[in-house]
Amino acid sequence: MKIAVCVKQVYDTESKLVLSDNSIEVRNPKWIINPYDEFAIEEAIKAKEHYGCSATLFSIAPATTASASIRQALAMGIDDAVLIDCDTNIPDSYMKTKILNLALRKHGSFDIIYLGTLSIDHNQSSTGPMLGAFFDIPTATNVSKISYSETIAVEMDIGGGVKHKIKLGTPCIITTTKSLNLPRYPKLPNIIKAKQKPIEILSLADLDIDLNESKVEFSNFIPPKKRNKVHMIKGDIDRQASELVRFLKDEAKVL
Repeated sequence: MKIAVCVKQVYDTESKLVLSDNSIEVRNPKWIINPYDEFAIEEAIKAKEHYGCSATLFSIAPATTASASIRQALAMGIDDAVLIDCDTNIPDSYMKTKILNLALRKHGSFDIIYLGTLSIDHNQSSTGPMLGAFFDIPTATNVSKISYSETIAVEMDIGGGVKHKIKLGTPCIITTTKSLNLPRYPKLPNIIKAKQKPIEILSLADLDIDLNESKVEFSNFIPPKKRNKVHMIKGDIDRQASELVRFLKDEAKVL
């Protein structure tokens, strides 16, 4: 059994974003592991412990900024890592998936590949399903519960509070969402050991990738409109109801 987990580093949500010249500038950025990928890392470690095998991390990021995120995953329990060194922002999920596909294939066949169900920057939920299409293997998305036996039983959140249960053979791809698990905190001895774990660095040239093949380009960034002033209605229930009707009729003019 071989396990892989694909991890993306993203800006911390407190980073300052500035729009300029149809681009997004991030001032004093702080990089973190994409929160949904933390669930994927934890689940990869749990599967590794269940099957008694190893787990390898794959990530596309600049080598200058990726070290802390990768070492954190290694300290949690991942065995080794493959970093595809890329300092170009790639908005195209297809291109990112193609890069991951080639990097994974370069390191043999994996039985289970975990990813977070989405990233908090682009919020597309597309990389996992596309990777499943590249490999032509079963893919379970938005997984909130897993049990391991001869097959892998998963519970998928499909919206509106509805859950769907299926069983998977291997190889397969699983994308993880909230409530699946609670990512562990690395212990100090493991943090020290993580510094000795191997990180292989690949370039885009090693994978014969040409970013000019990208199918998506972002432009014309504009900030969202400011929200209207919030009206707080005080008083008892009757007064609140009366004031709400008056506001909807006279000011909002929707009645």
